Amino acid sequence: MILGYVISDERINDRREYISYVSRMEDADASLPRLVVGYSKAKSCIPGLYVLEKKVSDTLFWTLGRTERRTDHERDIKAFYAYVISYLISDLKYYYTNIFKINLSQSKKIVSMLFSASPKTIYINKGMVYIHAYGEAYVLGFSIPVLEFVGIKAGRVIDRLKHLPQCRVLEEGDKLVSDLSLGISGNEYAIPYIVDKI
Repeated sequence: MILGYVISDERINDRREYISYVSRMEDADASLPRLVVGYSKAKSCIPGLYVLEKKVSDTLFWTLGRTERRTDHERDIKAFYAYVISYLISDLKYYYTNIFKINLSQSKKIVSMLFSASPKTIYINKGMVYIHAYGEAYVLGFSIPVLEFVGIKAGRVIDRLKHLPQCRVLEEGDKLVSDLSLGISGNEYAIPYIVDKI
């Protein structure tokens, strides 16, 4: 799935798989974030362009081309990629599952979600497990050290999660995770949600 568009006549070196690269504004979905690259391209695509303001609207931006001003170009491309991710996760809810405070009905809901037939994406990172069920607007998270503290063997839990039906498990070293992590520092819980959207 495409999460944003870069509209440019020049080749973009730092590409992301969740961004579509097009040469015409008409080829880009106006409801998603769009970045127009190059001053002349921006002048032709954005009526009433104000040169000092690179953010035209919540979903439309422009930047100079690589040959016009390389440092601005590279900085703005990276900032746009981060914005696309933050735009996507703006309505996402994160629920931390506190093993100490969870009641029986909540634990039953979590177990039924985990073992349901719906596809899930699980991300394991720095002592945390984040779970997203496809089609939902929330992510569940729990701490591996807390599980260990209460006597639950984390290795067994992770092994069971990896063998769930229709489950995709991501870990810290995956290339896709590395690309996404650049734009969501502090919001690692969103990675399984974003992967499901891509």
